[in-house]
Amino acid sequence: MTNADIFSFALTTTPIMVDLRGSGRVMIRIDGADVRIAYDEYRASNGPYFTLADGTVAIFDPPNLMGDACWIRTASSTATLSVWKMGVNY
Repeated sequence: MTNADIFSFALTTTPIMVDLRGSGRVMIRIDGADVRIAYDEYRASNGPYFTLADGTVAIFDPPNLMGDACWIRTASSTATLSVWKMGVNY
């Protein structure tokens, strides 16, 4: 059993919950449109939220301090969010 997971999410302007907790390192890639990240569904649409630009590749090194799952949506249109969680604690 590996201690890593790779996920792909089809994003729209409707927020979805993405769990980035429980891993040492997280790599994400955004393709298609800018995305908004917030700690609840309401804020993903209304703010405050954090924006990652289309084409972004981000690596969050250990320790991963995400305390809650995130709500993610596109700013407009559609996009693909790829997530690679490494060092996952099962």
